[in-house]
Amino acid sequence: MDHLDAALISALRTDGRARQQELAAAVGMSRSAVALRLSAMLAAGTIRVVGVVHPSVLGLHSVAHISVTVDGPVRAVAERLAAESDTPFVSLVAGAVDLIAEVRVPDPVALARALTRIRAVPGVRRVSTLTVTSLVLDVMRPTAGSAQDIDRVDRALLELLQTDGRMSLVEMSRQTGLAVGTVRTRVRRLIDERIVRVGVLVSAGVGEQEYAVGVGVTLSGPADGDRDLVEALSGRESTRFLATTTGRFDLVATVHAPTMARAVELVDEVRQLPGVSSLESWVHLSVIKERYQTGSPGPDGALGPAVVAGSGVDGAPEDRGPEDRGPEDRGPEDGAQEGRTR
Repeated sequence: MDHLDAALISALRTDGRARQQELAAAVGMSRSAVALRLSAMLAAGTIRVVGVVHPSVLGLHSVAHISVTVDGPVRAVAERLAAESDTPFVSLVAGAVDLIAEVRVPDPVALARALTRIRAVPGVRRVSTLTVTSLVLDVMRPTAGSAQDIDRVDRALLELLQTDGRMSLVEMSRQTGLAVGTVRTRVRRLIDERIVRVGVLVSAGVGEQEYAVGVGVTLSGPADGDRDLVEALSGRESTRFLATTTGRFDLVATVHAPTMARAVELVDEVRQLPGVSSLESWVHLSVIKERYQTGSPGPDGALGPAVVAGSGVDGAPEDRGPEDRGPEDRGPEDGAQEGRTR
């Protein structure tokens, strides 16, 4: 990866559904050069462009940050955890523990089952759990909400965007049986209201590598001081993840930096903020899994895109030719197809 690939990735972080023409203008390349570079990065698995939805909107109200100490090979344990659909994030880290994982499930009962399953994985010696009380910043910063913010049609479209954030409106129409115009209107609302944020996730160990450092903070002082600290951290561009928690830490954050020296400075800045009593940090070495397509259940218990032709939503499917593709129809034919760590 060179500086032009890095520039493309930066543009995709701003708008994962930007058309090739828009990307070309942003990075100063021709449209054909953008198409070639995006295709190469997508084919190599260097990047993925995905939609991310706040777990509260998907009915996933129990989120936990898991620190795991391992006996034996760490990667084997991490891959075992990564195989579970309710574990969207797994990373090997350097620090007091061996790996970090995140669990997102509907309720405390499901969370207890997930933790029992994790403890039973061969090689797991100790599990330390932080229960997230408020997910202040998630990757790509989608807006928190509730399942009432979306209906069955929205849920089907969100599932597709979580799989491929650049899927064309025509392809979404084909897969759901909805009219292209309906898809266009629905997707525009979901993006405009920040229910879904579409951006790029970069595979670990490639190109414009950023250093990601996790930070666990213990707080002291009055509650209003806690709010000030949360606001201070959430307002920083370097903060990619932030949650209030119960357990050995009161806050968990991730800061990203272009160099390790800058990462150390950022951690020191956090340490010196008013209200910080103590701080523990860890460096993410290798992200094993970062996928947010959780397959959340809808009101009828169904998973994934379930809208079909004849569903009675906004009319029957239309003829879906190229002339039906509007400016929001930014699919792979116009450009690309895994950001954040804890």
